[in-house]
Amino acid sequence: FLVCISIPEVRQPGRTLKSSMSVYIKDLKEGIQFTFFRQPIILPLILTAGLYSFVMSAFHTLLPVFGRNMLKLGPVEVGYITSGVGMGLFLASLFLAKVDLGPPWRRIRLLATTSLLTAFALWGFTEMTGLALSLFVVIVVGIGSGVLTPIEWGIIQEISPPQLLGRVLALYGTLAMLAAIGGMTTFGWMMEQFGETVTLGGMGIVLLMTSLVAFQISRRVRHETTKVTGFAF
Repeated sequence: FLVCISIPEVRQPGRTLKSSMSVYIKDLKEGIQFTFFRQPIILPLILTAGLYSFVMSAFHTLLPVFGRNMLKLGPVEVGYITSGVGMGLFLASLFLAKVDLGPPWRRIRLLATTSLLTAFALWGFTEMTGLALSLFVVIVVGIGSGVLTPIEWGIIQEISPPQLLGRVLALYGTLAMLAAIGGMTTFGWMMEQFGETVTLGGMGIVLLMTSLVAFQISRRVRHETTKVTGFAF
């Protein structure tokens, strides 16, 4: 984060360490104020990203364990299952590149829908017994993962001033990464204590919460758009 906010200052010779630190602190405060107080949409987007990262980082990490313990797969089959995430990411990238998703509220609504589908996919994974169906479910999960970041980063770039964009994205990424670390720790402990089925069920519940949060954000953004323009698009 300090690197992001200090990039404009690197080219200014003659600045002392004390003055540089004061600039860093000032820029940090500006970034926090804008992210958490001045722009009310960014914090809910960070919450959505945090919830999603909380689940998906753990799922990607534990996927080989799920494949071995639940599906009784060998190393090669586990590799096939793991590659399904990449296939889903690729398909999501193609979709986002080719389709005009419209105004921000529709993009967030798509995020809510994919989060809900991913939740059902995780719940369905507990009933999978064959490699083909399991691979299909993992591809669906990968599609959900591939939708989140492009949509949210695009919206943040649209609503953030250029001079604050680096700081906002740095805060976004930092908090999402902290959530990812917490998710891997939490669900790893859950799997040791309660097993794979309960763990996947818990992941699905968190993604359901993510979908509800994203749906509420889309309603709020649509309402604000309607007030400004008079049209809901």
